[in-house]
Amino acid sequence: MYSNLAIEMNKAGLQPQALANVLGITAEEVVRKINRVGKMYSEAEERDVVTDFYATEVYKIKTTFFPYMTYDYLFENKEISEKIHVDLSVLINKLIKTELLPEGVAMKIDGDVYVGIGNE
Repeated sequence: MYSNLAIEMNKAGLQPQALANVLGITAEEVVRKINRVGKMYSEAEERDVVTDFYATEVYKIKTTFFPYMTYDYLFENKEISEKIHVDLSVLINKLIKTELLPEGVAMKIDGDVYVGIGNE
């Protein structure tokens, strides 16, 4: 979910329909894209899938409604950021345990520091 976008829309008193008018889509599609949830239909099934804004839609939203804010802030996805951090932490810990991270080499990710122990 794009929480920051939803928060800023609320602060500005913007309804999904305002974004929909600029993007040329429905308000329902705007809400699905903010929540990153959609439906996929096939002959055999209906299932939930992740849906997202196109780059051109992101550009239009930012330049039309929030020109003073950064793309990174408006479209930050905390769920993905947290997953990437966990995945990197697991990978780096494996590198350290298998001694593939050279001795003395340090990596810092989101405030966590990892230091290699070498091949001894």
